[in-house]
Amino acid sequence: MTQSPWQSYENCKTLTEKSIKIAKDKFDCVVTDSARNMDKMRDALKEDDFSLIVHGCSAHMLNLQCQDILILSNHSFPLRPGGRVN
Repeated sequence: MTQSPWQSYENCKTLTEKSIKIAKDKFDCVVTDSARNMDKMRDALKEDDFSLIVHGCSAHMLNLQCQDILILSNHSFPLRPGGRVN
């Protein structure tokens, strides 16, 4: 899969750093999804500012794991609105 330039970790890092400067007095944590470019961006942010707390979203990781389990087990569970299993 080809990644567009605006999705690069460098561009994401630049945009996140701008947001951090605006909100630094209110927040000291960054949460992202688990994509590879976000992993790399979090590592780069942490290298620049050791006081910054950065981590991936555990709900996103759990969702991805559940999707993998369903694929591996050849099961599908249709979801109703609100995420409830039918």
